[in-house]
Amino acid sequence: MIRFNCEKEKMRFLKAYDCYDNNARDSLAAVTHLMPISDFPAYPTTPDNAVIFATTGMDGAHYCMVEDGDKMNIYIVEPCGVVPDRVCLIGHSISEMLSYGLAIMPMLFSDVFDLEKDEFLKELKHARYEWMREINSKRFKDDLNALEKIYPIKEFSASEVYDILRAMNGR
Repeated sequence: MIRFNCEKEKMRFLKAYDCYDNNARDSLAAVTHLMPISDFPAYPTTPDNAVIFATTGMDGAHYCMVEDGDKMNIYIVEPCGVVPDRVCLIGHSISEMLSYGLAIMPMLFSDVFDLEKDEFLKELKHARYEWMREINSKRFKDDLNALEKIYPIKEFSASEVYDILRAMNGR
């Protein structure tokens, strides 16, 4: 049985991101809304025993991981979002979460749960157009290449990710 150590995984994740300028608009963190954080307060809706490892940079929304027997669950927690106090499962490993997140960037994971599929894909196309310069920048590509050396990333279509995330959350 594989045991996950969320604190160790958090340190690995923070180290993977430590070379990035997370404040630059064309950084991986800014485009994906996945900004590493070493210290962040838990909210009442943050799952028990969660290890918070990143924030979206908006309204207290944060990413956390929770050990669940032989697997790890990764959640996005939105204490002040469109649907307050929403907690959504977004993967079972950092690699899986990154694979899903990159397929739908620069939209937030939560947009999958706020929009119908056709509307989501239309909004995503518009968002990618708005962020095209950043997504194609040298900084973004260098950040992504460095991250992929630590976390294997599988390619998914946005449509596949939409369906996967909805199914993982019973929707």
